[in-house]
Amino acid sequence: MEEEGTLMWWHYCAGYGCSLVLGSILVGRLVRGLRDGIGRGRLDLSYLEEHPLLVGLIERFLYTAAWDFKRPEFIGVWLILKATGNWKGWQDERHGRALFNVFLIGNGFSIVYGALGGLVIEWLQKALFMAAVATPSLVALLNLAVILWVERLNQTRGLKDTGSFQRH
Repeated sequence: MEEEGTLMWWHYCAGYGCSLVLGSILVGRLVRGLRDGIGRGRLDLSYLEEHPLLVGLIERFLYTAAWDFKRPEFIGVWLILKATGNWKGWQDERHGRALFNVFLIGNGFSIVYGALGGLVIEWLQKALFMAAVATPSLVALLNLAVILWVERLNQTRGLKDTGSFQRH
């Protein structure tokens, strides 16, 4: 039996798994769908597909660690760094605002998954198993609902290759 406060490896596997695996799959699919909505033929970023994946993995790992170490202010520092690097792209008259919105939506979900990973660790350490299972499940369902909505919008706009969870 575990003692309260004991650092168990599986708590961390569950928390980081929620943040990294669940977050990567669902946030990645959502961001790809949102970018497709901007217009695949006008804005082809497919050659950089691995960049957002790697940044997303790193940032969700860092967000979970920041939450676990009780340093959530790091998330703000990271966002400032990311926003500074993207600033010029948002100045584009045709797509700038849309790209900024995709940035906000993707980062919002990434922060949720990162913080959720930290909370899952905390809840499991306190034996709050229902919270550790129900909350990530509800967040994933919300994320899936948004993905399906975005893909439905893309289909009604006549965009191809927007089927659920298909790689482009």
